[in-house]
Amino acid sequence: MIMSAHTLLCAGSGRSAESGVEAAFPMDCASRDCHAHLQEYSCEELPAVMERARSAGIRRVDCCSEGPWDWDAISGICAGYPEAVPGYGVHPWYAGRAEAEFRGWEQVLREKLSCRPDAFVGEAGLDARRGDVSVQRGVLDRQLRIAADLGRAVNLHCAGAWGKLFDAVSPYAPKLGGVVLHSPSMSAEMAERFLKLGAVFSFGRRLLCPASLKIRELIRKIPEGRVFFESDMPSGPEYGPWTVVCLAERAAELRGCCG
Repeated sequence: MIMSAHTLLCAGSGRSAESGVEAAFPMDCASRDCHAHLQEYSCEELPAVMERARSAGIRRVDCCSEGPWDWDAISGICAGYPEAVPGYGVHPWYAGRAEAEFRGWEQVLREKLSCRPDAFVGEAGLDARRGDVSVQRGVLDRQLRIAADLGRAVNLHCAGAWGKLFDAVSPYAPKLGGVVLHSPSMSAEMAERFLKLGAVFSFGRRLLCPASLKIRELIRKIPEGRVFFESDMPSGPEYGPWTVVCLAERAAELRGCCG
């Protein structure tokens, strides 16, 4: 018999399903969207999106940024919707742009975080498939330092550079408020290394694709309490923060089948 997503994915942590894994991640995994980009919705679309999310039982949406150019928009959205929590960061794809066009962004990042005690750093990370990883690493290091100084969580993107990301995060991990790995795709060995840092794994819509065998195998290996879900970028009316519920149900089926 397959356990419910709520029971299967939030059990075994020594805490109730309602309290989550750790203080940094207080939400039930099926009611928190761990990685969204609410700023990508139009002003006309957003109220209906948030209402549909509430109706689906979503109680928290982590709103990730791409760079300094959208930080103010995120602040405004999160001021208007109490379930939306702001993330301020520089996405690795845009590390060069931030360096060239927004000198002093680090101080602005500190100020933004200081205005919201619940805010996190993200979306940050490394992407070997797009851009200069050396530039990305310099930008990431500064974001990690700020997050560690303020005891904030980080929401991290990675593609083709998981070992480098681990090396970057490790020195700061003890002082971070949490580590969220966005849409992870890595070996079991690498996952074990991140688990030892206290990371949680946020799975997205690829979990619904039968061809995503690597993702489906990975989610079976992550311990209960370390699995969360995300909507990521808007992609038509069928996807949004409410997709988390469907993802949690699918994950429960996958994990139930293996044991």
